[in-house]
Amino acid sequence: MNEKALKKELEACIVQLQEIANVESAEAISGFEGTIERNYKKLEELKTKFILKNGDEDRDRAMDVLDQFDEKLSALETVVEYHEKLADEIDEVLREFKVKKELAENRLSRGRIV
Repeated sequence: MNEKALKKELEACIVQLQEIANVESAEAISGFEGTIERNYKKLEELKTKFILKNGDEDRDRAMDVLDQFDEKLSALETVVEYHEKLADEIDEVLREFKVKKELAENRLSRGRIV
């Protein structure tokens, strides 16, 4: 193939690729727009279902409850971390005891008590 024919083929491939990209982009944008519209409709439905009766007071109470929940969750995470570390230490001690037991059993089986 000579250079001109190769360039022509390359340009044709580029045009086809651009057409495919355009079609796929348009489909993706259309799908995204549809999703946005559905989400806005759902948001409007939810707004009508969950209207705050006392506005700021209810929101403040909800935020207080959320803050209390966060504090309790943080305290619980601290306790869990402590117990995980404790469990790791217990596992380490048990492994050490197992090794010591095996050494003692080996010594006993050889008749050497230390």
